Amino acid sequence: MDVENHAVICYNSSNLEGVFHLKKRLLSLLLTGVLALSLSVSAFAAPILISPAPKAGPAVQVEGKVLTLTEGAARIVKNRTFVPGSELLTALGVEHSTKGENITATRGKGTVKLVLGALSFAITAGEETRTVPLDVAAFTEDGVVYLPLRALCESLGYRVGWDPKTGTATVTTPVEIALKLTVTGQDGKAVTKEYKTTEAVLGNFLEQAGIAVSELGPYGRFITTVNGYKVDAAKNEWWCITKDGKDVMTGADSTPIGAGDSFELTLKTY
Repeated sequence: MDVENHAVICYNSSNLEGVFHLKKRLLSLLLTGVLALSLSVSAFAAPILISPAPKAGPAVQVEGKVLTLTEGAARIVKNRTFVPGSELLTALGVEHSTKGENITATRGKGTVKLVLGALSFAITAGEETRTVPLDVAAFTEDGVVYLPLRALCESLGYRVGWDPKTGTATVTTPVEIALKLTVTGQDGKAVTKEYKTTEAVLGNFLEQAGIAVSELGPYGRFITTVNGYKVDAAKNEWWCITKDGKDVMTGADSTPIGAGDSFELTLKTY
């Protein structure tokens, strides 16, 4: 029998030290194998994915105070801020009611009527009723009615702002501001005048001042008449809106007005 090759099985007191060293070596090899196997499994194991925390919705301030929402958080849908309608209108002190899918809000002489799921709503001021288009319709979620912040508030005569750095929408009662408007008509002459208004958007100011008349089109309201001159469709005429000489990317009914702004209305053809 080869004693060296069977030292673990056949030993006596004279070779205990050798057996001890052999066991120590085997244990070392065993631990090395286990460690290698562990590393191999770790290398091929699926990584643990940690989902980022959900992004908080936009904050809303009404007259400088943060609006505390208890029915649901404000949210942005297709770049439009939506808030629980009842809480917003209550904070503004606006009389409102909800009956089924119909929401009505009244402030002063203006009344807004919205229908859940509709891509437009009606606003009545005195005897005049006009339709305002929406990019995204009002909706319900978990029993809470969400309304479009900017469209609703501006239609009720409030001024709406947005701070992209803090993600905060602001709603304030507009104060009287001054602005300039330059009109260039069919004679090519530019006439500039200064005005004062409390309106929050350009379209409302133009109509309230009796400067322009607009009609509802597929992309919102478009101006058809300025200072009594109506565009001639046969000549492909249209009224172009610019601000400080640069094209605005919004329609007349969604172009905000700021103190000291300068707008231009120019008759053009395409």
